Amino acid sequence: MAIRDERYVVDELTWVLVQEEAAVCRYRFSWTGIIDGQQHVGRGRGTNVFMRTHEGWQIVHEQLTADSTRSMPDS
Repeated sequence: MAIRDERYVVDELTWVLVQEEAAVCRYRFSWTGIIDGQQHVGRGRGTNVFMRTHEGWQIVHEQLTADSTRSMPDS
């Protein structure tokens, strides 16, 4: 399933932990896009865990929870 013309927005970003080698943030997200020719929208909450490596900061874990059980066509 490809999502065309996707727009992803992050709001209410809070850094829960920031240390020299690790960081954790939580946020609310929303998205819109076209799936199988129909406009869909979704929203939810997310948490990301970052670790510093020799290559820089990398996401090592991401948890996304939708506010609803599925994406819904935009009415």
